Amino acid sequence: RLEEMVKEQSEIMEDLSEMDPNMNDLASRERRQEQDFDKIKDSMDEAGSAMQEFSPQSAQDLQELKDSDLVKETEQELNDARKSMQKNDMKNSKGSGEQAQENLQEMLNQANLIQQSYQEQTVAEMMNLFQRLVQGVLTLSQDQERMIIESKGLKSRSPRLVQMAVQQGKVRSQTNQAIE
Repeated sequence: RLEEMVKEQSEIMEDLSEMDPNMNDLASRERRQEQDFDKIKDSMDEAGSAMQEFSPQSAQDLQELKDSDLVKETEQELNDARKSMQKNDMKNSKGSGEQAQENLQEMLNQANLIQQSYQEQTVAEMMNLFQRLVQGVLTLSQDQERMIIESKGLKSRSPRLVQMAVQQGKVRSQTNQAIE
């Protein structure tokens, strides 16, 4: 959604540079930009909450971005641009609109960095979990193999057979846990 805002702000600025722009239409579009920006801030809160469990650092980075001066300034520039457009003030419309566009682009860049960091952290965590799972399965396999070799030489009345049955039960239980 932030990418769409950057694109729309760029288009608004292009239309503002035309020979005889429709300032009322541009002001309406800028108002929609303000509304979309509010929605983005809400989405940042929701995304931060969702990320908290998996990547507290990324969630904190996102919250810091939302609370940053950049966000406050962007909100103000969007508002100033709209008000200037409503007053047919071309110079201030361009100044505020261009600053809002630059700020939106910077927010997009920062959000992309946070997303990349989040993805790297979650992939690393998944790899770590996968490695632990594989190591556990390998250990279970080795235990099972050892028990097969040991049990081949046992007679049916061997006291060791009961111990082997208990060990087999433990291996089966651990295998079930690994599968779940």
